[in-house]
Amino acid sequence: MRVDGLDFLATQLAQPRFECKLVFNREAALFFSGKLQHRDPKRSGLSYEDDSRGNALAARVTPRRIEVRYHERFTDAEVREVLRGLVAHMLLAEHGPWTLTYQGRGL
Repeated sequence: MRVDGLDFLATQLAQPRFECKLVFNREAALFFSGKLQHRDPKRSGLSYEDDSRGNALAARVTPRRIEVRYHERFTDAEVREVLRGLVAHMLLAEHGPWTLTYQGRGL
């Protein structure tokens, strides 16, 4: 999986309180400022669009918590699998354990 925005994420993880955003799918992930809308940042093969039109999920990241919004093309099992791979990434693993939710339900 290609992960972009790691430098930004590292600055956030160094703070006791933060909020950033994440868009991701099986191929890629992008961490970015919580001041932007999920639909605004784009990368090749990675696009979140309102009403499940894009190919990526949207998430909110706070200390030790990743909350994923509903997307009609992704099952709980798929989201769980991709998130587990993502939080196993060295930078995130160092700051865990992580609480993962999808549609408000624990994964």
